[in-house]
Amino acid sequence: MINNNGFTLIEMLITVSVVSVGIVGVFMSVQQGIIAIDYANSRFTAALLAQEGVEIIKSIRDTNLLEYNYVSTGTAWNEGIRTGDIEAQYTDPQLTEPAMTQPICSPSCDPDDIRFLKKSITGFYNYDTGDDSRFKRLIHIESPNADQMDATITVFWNKRGGGYYSISLLQHLYNWW
Repeated sequence: MINNNGFTLIEMLITVSVVSVGIVGVFMSVQQGIIAIDYANSRFTAALLAQEGVEIIKSIRDTNLLEYNYVSTGTAWNEGIRTGDIEAQYTDPQLTEPAMTQPICSPSCDPDDIRFLKKSITGFYNYDTGDDSRFKRLIHIESPNADQMDATITVFWNKRGGGYYSISLLQHLYNWW
């Protein structure tokens, strides 16, 4: 009588194949989860940077309206807000006075032509100091009439394998005073 207590070679190959497929499937799921988390984190940061761009433009408009009513009646509501493509940042978080510059690529900027925002050691995004971040912000302003300006803020960040993701915000600004 022959003793058949062991596995045959075919049974071992099938077992190893099934276990390998299971392990590869788990690793692929983990990898896709990490990529999804990275994308969600970047999209959230980009949305906040776009909102900051809106707040910079609104801050200039609101300051102009307050100056017009309480300091000097010669201040126009849209003074300091030019049409076209601009880059804007808060130069000093304590003073909250924004700085606006026109990028070299204006009037029609491609994401490759825009400067990267830098992240300072204190965690603020700007164009002057710190390490390059993965984000680029472009603010495009149009003026359809004398009492309205439309600001489109677009934030770009790199895709894996080339190209850019982007998120855009549109803000209508009015001379409401």
